[in-house]
Amino acid sequence: MQKIQNAKTNPNHYLLSLLLTLVGTLLFLVNARGLSGLSGLLLISILLMVTPTLFYIFSERHSLSNAQSLSLLLIPLFVLQYIYYLQAGVPVGFTDPHRHIFTYWNLFTDTGKILFENVQSISLNFVGLYVLFRFLSLVSGSDIVTLAGVIPPFLNILIILAVYLVVARLHEQRTGLLAAMLYGWENMVHILGQEMRTQTMGVLLLFIITALLLIINKKTTRSGVFGAVILLAGLVTTSFVCNFYALLVFSGAVVTVFILFLCKREINWLVANIIAAGLYLCFIVFCLCYLIYVSKGIEPLVAQFSRLIFYSIGQAAAPEYGTIITLSIFLVILGAAALVGLGLLYLLIRAITKWRAAVCVSISAGLLLILSIGVLYFAGLPVAETVFKSHHYLDGMISLAHAQADRYAEIYSDFVGAATYLIWGMLAIPYIYYVFAVLKGQEKNPRAVVFCAAYTVLLLFCMVNRLNSPLNPGRPFVAVLIMLVAAMAYFFINISASVKFRPGKAAIKVTAVLLILCFITANVMKKPDYIIGNKAPLQTVPGEEDLISYWHRDDGQYLVSDFLGETAQGRKVFASTRMQRYPFLIMAHQNNITPLNGIGVKPEYLKKHQGSLILLQDKIYGESFFQRDELPDTIELDQTIEMVRIYTNDDYLLYAVE
Repeated sequence: MQKIQNAKTNPNHYLLSLLLTLVGTLLFLVNARGLSGLSGLLLISILLMVTPTLFYIFSERHSLSNAQSLSLLLIPLFVLQYIYYLQAGVPVGFTDPHRHIFTYWNLFTDTGKILFENVQSISLNFVGLYVLFRFLSLVSGSDIVTLAGVIPPFLNILIILAVYLVVARLHEQRTGLLAAMLYGWENMVHILGQEMRTQTMGVLLLFIITALLLIINKKTTRSGVFGAVILLAGLVTTSFVCNFYALLVFSGAVVTVFILFLCKREINWLVANIIAAGLYLCFIVFCLCYLIYVSKGIEPLVAQFSRLIFYSIGQAAAPEYGTIITLSIFLVILGAAALVGLGLLYLLIRAITKWRAAVCVSISAGLLLILSIGVLYFAGLPVAETVFKSHHYLDGMISLAHAQADRYAEIYSDFVGAATYLIWGMLAIPYIYYVFAVLKGQEKNPRAVVFCAAYTVLLLFCMVNRLNSPLNPGRPFVAVLIMLVAAMAYFFINISASVKFRPGKAAIKVTAVLLILCFITANVMKKPDYIIGNKAPLQTVPGEEDLISYWHRDDGQYLVSDFLGETAQGRKVFASTRMQRYPFLIMAHQNNITPLNGIGVKPEYLKKHQGSLILLQDKIYGESFFQRDELPDTIELDQTIEMVRIYTNDDYLLYAVE
């Protein structure tokens, strides 16, 4: 590391690197816009965009200033974050962003007051999202549609910078730079970052709070704690989902700080415990006060939570989810208890023996396993049966993982399918290495211990939710990815130090760069052809999901919305579409039209709604699309229901039920 610190900065080298990065970014845009049919242009552009930054990350003889390094990192990421908006020209994403635009449209009075009755009844605190965009609209003079397309990608760039700040503070600048690169190119981070949703702001605030708490020292304690309190209040008002992630992270951090205090018993750790506990209580109080305010009192708040609880109980009682949810909850509790037990055993053994961290962890794990077997024996549970059930459960998780990799290969290409296994290895192995490295260096870097433990709690929830829950798995993954990319960056940069001879170090660095390039390329390949452009030679046949409608401009639905606004006042419309976009929702509201979700609606049911309309999404730009078979078939409708077609624009058909 001493050589890296003494590396030289050459302005000419930076200018050359900047030129290569700009050329790569330009070629990336050329390929996305379809201005060139050159095979391999996408791959070439990726190499030019990221290789200069990787060179300075792994070089021991050359370095750049923080501003220069970040400029090389952010130029291509800025274009990547905005590629969906550049291609579509309108807000994109799943149904949530369109419903947020619709709700915003009807939330504020002419005087700017909030109509709380127009907020979604179960969301509790989406109001923070709308208030922020209202403020931005007043300041910029732009409407909500423009802001919904421009602001989310910019917030995603700020999240990437927050990742850099956190990891660079924990370790050093190059590790933070590599972690930010890995985070910024990850596909799920990119997808969620395009959408006007609460999670983007919530993740940003969560990461900034993490960075701020890591930066606080003796000289900045008062101002840092004051800033953290303000940010905690902001987090509470942005994302209900991220509040749950924050609760897990902050709980893990508070417990870790308390355990470290028990080991050290120094005045600094006493102060740290008081600050941690105080901020934790502030967060809980903020959540409670905000929910009471938004819900207009305690009774409506209790009623809403009761609905959530009853809904969860109903889900748990469902045959397809009951055992999954129950087992997942049990595993979360059991996993948390196992971690606490492992931590206490480790502290006890380390205090008695003074052995190395790796030895103490291994002994603690063995003792915990023996203790678990003993508990099973005295509880009368057959050990063999428990082991079999555990093996069956793990086998189910592995099977699900295989199915996802195979699905990626089917949708995109064999390269993406094979890279999926490689990426899982890049997430798992460096994380294990990182845990041992953090424990080994806990005396010099206790903040890394707190960070790793805090986000490991969220990682456990993420794994259970991903493998055994009907909930969206991508959301917690985006939040916990900050720790996983920190582990990957730390592993790739420091693993070469274990080799003493220079050729071996060079080979390890080259291998690390190739793995990182594979990680980035595989994530880029997961984007649709109509967004990212020609993917040859890594993918020669358009992916099955490339025709999915989420990120299309969808001119057909805009056109039919105008027609409905002129002719269908006061009628019901069964919207048999993959998603309902904001023009349709706003038009329906303004013209007293009742939009009904028609996905999966049987023709026999439609017979009972004479005088209603059926809006059927039949094609996208004149072609069939992914999951079209989930919508009613036009021939079946014609044969089952007496109806007449009153409008068509090739992509959408509008029928009147007679």
